[in-house]
Amino acid sequence: DDNVFVTIDAEKTFIKENIGYNKKYAKELYDEYQLFNDPYYKNLSEEQIEEMLNRIVKAMRYSILIKDEDEYSYTIIDPYKDKVTLLGGILDNDVDRYYDYYRVTNSNEYKERVYGEVEGSKAQYIYDEPLEEDSDYLDINDAPSAFNARHKKEVKTFNLEASLNAGLKIKEEESIDLKDFNSDVAPFHFEVKRDVPKEVVVSIYIEGWDLESVNYTMGAAFISDLAFKIERETGK
Repeated sequence: DDNVFVTIDAEKTFIKENIGYNKKYAKELYDEYQLFNDPYYKNLSEEQIEEMLNRIVKAMRYSILIKDEDEYSYTIIDPYKDKVTLLGGILDNDVDRYYDYYRVTNSNEYKERVYGEVEGSKAQYIYDEPLEEDSDYLDINDAPSAFNARHKKEVKTFNLEASLNAGLKIKEEESIDLKDFNSDVAPFHFEVKRDVPKEVVVSIYIEGWDLESVNYTMGAAFISDLAFKIERETGK
């Protein structure tokens, strides 16, 4: 009955694994993987496959688009945020288990390719000298993926930290941690006026640059709920 500010109800908002479905699907994948020539897939247990499927929720986001007169505001909520997600870097896109690389024009030099929303001069891309032997995976305890690949010998390796220190800019995802809504001051709210319709567009999506956004989670199921609550009256 009043003009109010509305925010997210963090206690009732969640994205979680559909454990029952993912367990059943893991069994189907396990039977299918036995036919693959890829030794990594073939050696996975049902439990490992299920654990990977359940990890999909950590790559998921809510986005909220709100129209106020002729202006729009856009907010991203990361329910499992534990660090900043960079929207750029090196990848293994062709799934050959090596970070992608290219041949420098008119030379016999090779460099790892940098993808994404990256800005900087040529001098700000810092590379280390090639390795004499192929490296191991970035994370030897995790599944190979576009993010977890090997550096190929005779290819100059991209040095992320040195490049950032040199002034290279890689866009950071601007997202809000769901836990932040438990604080006294909500990090996001919008006005709702009495008897005036409010257009709020909610999307649920997978952030492709999240390190958990990998092929092993394809086909996974999840359960979600997004709840709003009145934060306070506007005083108008």
